[in-house]
Amino acid sequence: MVRIASLCLLMYWAVIFTATHLPSSSLPKLHWSDKAYHAIAYAGLAFLLSWAIPASKGKLLRHVVLVFAIGTIYAGLDELTQTLIPSRSCDFRDFLADAVGLAIGIAVYLILRGSLLQLSWGRRLISSLSR
Repeated sequence: MVRIASLCLLMYWAVIFTATHLPSSSLPKLHWSDKAYHAIAYAGLAFLLSWAIPASKGKLLRHVVLVFAIGTIYAGLDELTQTLIPSRSCDFRDFLADAVGLAIGIAVYLILRGSLLQLSWGRRLISSLSR
């Protein structure tokens, strides 16, 4: 059986991949800097990765490093493969915005997880959503 977290991650990742590999002419005009959109997208990815990858007790730092490593490797590959798309390019500043988003997403996950684990209903919620 597919876990809810894994399913959410796969769907979100497919959307991000599709959005970053469309020609820029087919994308809507952005109201903010594209760096903000990169950070937001990768914050969501990091949160879902953190949720989908099981965290062992006492090994939270290893979990965070693993999630950040997977996210940064993907961000680098994502930027590199955009050079294959007409009117798209590889931008190191986009990669940095992705990394900032990854850190934000992991921090939000850790804060939310820590808060929920303090409550009995929060522990039950985490348990039921992690199946």
